[in-house]
Amino acid sequence: TCPLSKDYMDDMKAIGSVVTRASSIQIPWLLVHGTEDDVVPIQDSLDILERANEPKQLVQIEGSDHVFSEHTPEMIKVVVGWIREQIGRS
Repeated sequence: TCPLSKDYMDDMKAIGSVVTRASSIQIPWLLVHGTEDDVVPIQDSLDILERANEPKQLVQIEGSDHVFSEHTPEMIKVVVGWIREQIGRS
């Protein structure tokens, strides 16, 4: 049911997941996830959030798919706002 090519999916399986490395990454985290993402399960973002160091934030965009097709403006607003916050921290 995945709309991506088999080669792409094979590459992704070989790479693995950032979940196991989340605790070793020492930069701010922003996870933006669409609730209708049919490529990456929301549980992946939840698992990363659980293991990530602070500061960290997960924003779920209701009804959005993997590429934020109908929700691009909302996603951009979230990302730009978060970047502005991070700049203010330094």
